[in-house]
Amino acid sequence: MSDKEKGKKLEEQAKTEASKLLDVLNGPDFQRLREEHRFTLESLKKERGISITDCHKLQNFAKVLYEQGKYKDAEKILFSLKEILVNESQ
Repeated sequence: MSDKEKGKKLEEQAKTEASKLLDVLNGPDFQRLREEHRFTLESLKKERGISITDCHKLQNFAKVLYEQGKYKDAEKILFSLKEILVNESQ
């Protein structure tokens, strides 16, 4: 198996593990959640069953993307993750 194939497999695995939060980020009501200030870990936990573990899985997916040189994709994910966690601390 080539390095490229290994990287693709690793990316797919990380994406599958992070799918719960990725579904929210890519979902039709993502913008509404942000506008209504419900894009917090607490709200996502109540409404979607999202936990801190899901945040770690999303962070890992971003790390895999970054290591493959997909910097813009990783940045977009990390920005959303930061938003969830910063909103939580307020």
